[in-house]
Amino acid sequence: MEVPTKVSPKLLDNVCDTIASALSSRLSWLNNSFGRCDKFVEYQDVGSDFIFPVIYTGGRDGLDYIKLLPDQDLGNFCFIDVDVEQSIPENNIGSVTIESKIAIIFWWDYRTVYPNDWQNRTIENVKHEVLTALSSGIPINGRVIPYMLKESAREMYSTFSTRAIDAYKDNEGMRQALIRPFGGFRLDCTVKFSQGCL
Repeated sequence: MEVPTKVSPKLLDNVCDTIASALSSRLSWLNNSFGRCDKFVEYQDVGSDFIFPVIYTGGRDGLDYIKLLPDQDLGNFCFIDVDVEQSIPENNIGSVTIESKIAIIFWWDYRTVYPNDWQNRTIENVKHEVLTALSSGIPINGRVIPYMLKESAREMYSTFSTRAIDAYKDNEGMRQALIRPFGGFRLDCTVKFSQGCL
């Protein structure tokens, strides 16, 4: 999947890209490790607006996005949702410390994560792999601190509209997005990092 590379990413863009790159290199089954997502709004005439995560892909006109909802075409994937608030607990001469809440959202097909014994593996196996990958350290000038795991579709996409992931259409018809052979979870984290300033 072709996603434009940011030129000299700063602050949370740099942190999110670094986390995504580390997860991609440490989790062999992860087909797409997207960085920071955007929120796209489809306005509805009746009912509430539909808000969902997207990743910018550029495209010929420079306006293309991919929806980051459960989708077999994306393979096993993750993306990062950043909280709207970012605090600055320390501000020193020449550098600033920033703290923010982020969520790393994962979706996968057990058959491709564990091809030889997918029926005997659970979400706990995947959580263990992800937490192990993160505990190996992320090369940022700071820390990534996981603090909460959430498994339900509504909790995974709690900062978006959830109706689109309650059920989705795969090549076998309508299927629940988090029922075997599929799985997913949300990992809430705090990131705290220092950034030099000019």
